[in-house]
Amino acid sequence: MKRLSGSVLRLLLVGVLGWIALPLIFLQPEPTSASPAASKAEPSSFAVETIAVLPETGVASPLPLPNATEDARLWRYSFREPRVIFTHDSIIGVAGWLPDSRNLTLILNDTTSLGFEQIRTIDVVTGRTQSFGNRLNLFREDHPAWLADVGKMAFRGTDKLVEGGVAPPYHLWLAEAGTTKLITPTLRGITASSGGDHWVIATRRNQSRPVLVNAATGQKQIVQVDLQEYGIDVNNIYVQMAWHPSLPKVAVFDPNGFVVINLKDNHVSVIDLGKDADEYHGYDKRWAFDARWSPDGQRMALITTARLPILTYSELTVLDMTTGKHTNFVFDHQYKYVTSLTWAPDSETLLASVVIDNNGGYDRLGLILVDAATGVSRRILPDSTFYGGQFSFGVEWSPDGKTVAVYCPTENEGRVCTIEVSTVPTQIRLEGIQEMGSGVNQTRIFAATIVDATP
Repeated sequence: MKRLSGSVLRLLLVGVLGWIALPLIFLQPEPTSASPAASKAEPSSFAVETIAVLPETGVASPLPLPNATEDARLWRYSFREPRVIFTHDSIIGVAGWLPDSRNLTLILNDTTSLGFEQIRTIDVVTGRTQSFGNRLNLFREDHPAWLADVGKMAFRGTDKLVEGGVAPPYHLWLAEAGTTKLITPTLRGITASSGGDHWVIATRRNQSRPVLVNAATGQKQIVQVDLQEYGIDVNNIYVQMAWHPSLPKVAVFDPNGFVVINLKDNHVSVIDLGKDADEYHGYDKRWAFDARWSPDGQRMALITTARLPILTYSELTVLDMTTGKHTNFVFDHQYKYVTSLTWAPDSETLLASVVIDNNGGYDRLGLILVDAATGVSRRILPDSTFYGGQFSFGVEWSPDGKTVAVYCPTENEGRVCTIEVSTVPTQIRLEGIQEMGSGVNQTRIFAATIVDATP
């Protein structure tokens, strides 16, 4: 079975960079003529909001003990012990729930063929699985997007093997249930994608303007926003996208920048995540390698770091999309690595998987419940620990709030577990608060101003 050891987990991004160093030549995408929709695209206003971080004081203030109101939000959730629902002989990526809160998207790694993955859904009640295609993916993982309006899964990948030292281009695929072999891609030569309902947006190699695809009609439209002008490198192996849960907005980010595009008017908001300036974190620019919109779209939760090629830490950062403030939460320093994030349906609570210790060379993960506004946290299911898996594919909270899916492997087998969640009255015992103290040792809250940089 393929597993990630402690050292591999911490240096996951380094391994990805190692692939780049191989003598691989990327094939150029096939030229395509502009669609009629592309010519009708509205010109971008290029209005920019820069969320500028105020200078730091260099002092990290400890959080006060949580009060009853803050603590009640976390203690109203009750979690049952994990139950195994699926096993596999290699790594499994837990990639998201469908809106019915019953079917879960999984990415199954193959044990014998490097980079070969099966995309499936599993009914967590009956155990029935459905295939949505088999892809090759040698580099960064990304989440397939469920397009509820058309009943298809959209994802990035390739259908060809590396031959003669040449890495094949990656394409956008739209697959129905029952698909195994990928035949005709929807869009060729893409580097990142995301979507929802019946829309998919993608970046293409060597083309700095994204492409918007209507999965219901097949129509393609060039988005008149030049990502290069905002520091985004569409060819960067870390470039990613995150689609808004209810509005035509998308976040696009890589180590060089983070922007949110409103696709109605091409308005661009530039998010500055700041720069670390202390001995623990170092003195480098902070960037995100995972981003999750809250269900109400008012916040984003990021996994951030600041160093390459060595990943020395990964932390939770929460963006308030209304005020422009972002907060970096530093948990107990023994928890240096946040590996996965998921929102509760209330859009106020996060569940994070973090590395809690190392056992025989293998990182073990625990689950921490976090108040997204204050950073107050508590460890849940302390008797349940899980061996490390893939960043960003470890834990998912169902839309109805009743189930958490978690990657829960043993040393020799990949497993997916479900955890039943129930809500309890918000009355709490004050002695429980004092006992818990603050689950976060330090938090750095960056007051921010919004600067209108419109020409």
